[in-house]
Amino acid sequence: GAGGVGCLIRQEDIPVDARVRAVAEGAGVDPCQWALYGGEDLELLFTAGPGDSEMIERETAGAGIEVFHIGEITDSGGVRLVLPGGKIEPLPRGGYDHFL
Repeated sequence: GAGGVGCLIRQEDIPVDARVRAVAEGAGVDPCQWALYGGEDLELLFTAGPGDSEMIERETAGAGIEVFHIGEITDSGGVRLVLPGGKIEPLPRGGYDHFL
């Protein structure tokens, strides 16, 4: 990544609506794959400093916004995914392609 930093994302903390989980289960698809690579971007992703969590909780709660802490910025490059159970794997680049 830029500046030699990376990130560590905890799969269990990625928000996936219960209805999406149910449809994915019926289709035999991992709902996490839809959250990571699907075409409907319904969550805003941002980074904040370690001392900002109290301010973020106060401001977002006051505005009725739910915030999910899904990972952290690391000093090693690359994006990695922490799987349930603690195993860490590189997260392949990907995304939705509107032209397929």
